[in-house]
Amino acid sequence: GDARIMNVAGSVKLGGRGSEIEVSDVKGDATVAGEFYGPIRVRNVAKNTHYSSKKADIQLVRLTGLLELDSGSIEISDVGGSAKLATQDKDIEVENVAGKLQVADKNGGIKVGYSEPPREDATITNSSGAVEVTLPAKSAFEINAVSTNGQVESDFDNPTIDSSNDNGSGKIMGRVGTGGPKINIT
Repeated sequence: GDARIMNVAGSVKLGGRGSEIEVSDVKGDATVAGEFYGPIRVRNVAKNTHYSSKKADIQLVRLTGLLELDSGSIEISDVGGSAKLATQDKDIEVENVAGKLQVADKNGGIKVGYSEPPREDATITNSSGAVEVTLPAKSAFEINAVSTNGQVESDFDNPTIDSSNDNGSGKIMGRVGTGGPKINIT
């Protein structure tokens, strides 16, 4: 069945099987483990959010926005700390992670966006799917992007960025601005 858990002063731990899950306004940790098939929505968790199933493992620190999952996609917005996702067969969209970002996916597309320049490293690994990262123009970062079966491109016009696309593979390496985090895409 469905579960709706709201306004919790402590922590929440939900496990098993079911359909629609909604968890919101949790002052502690929120853990959802199992096979749930309806949309799963988790929002506003003060400490750690952890979702695990056969096809996904997601860990978020200070979720001030929303985590939403369904059978084919994962959407995450506004994380005050770090975010770590490992999944397969899902399209992923992540926006505004303040801390370190780690994404590993198989057979799905990945979109990562920042409204403010990133302050922490991002590592994105995907097989059989496109990766798109959107950064503000004023961002400073070091980039290392490699595709073994596809092309890579950058809209940042900077002489310190070296890019090449040969024989179905591509690579971008370099730095934009001074300082800034490392962004690794494979």
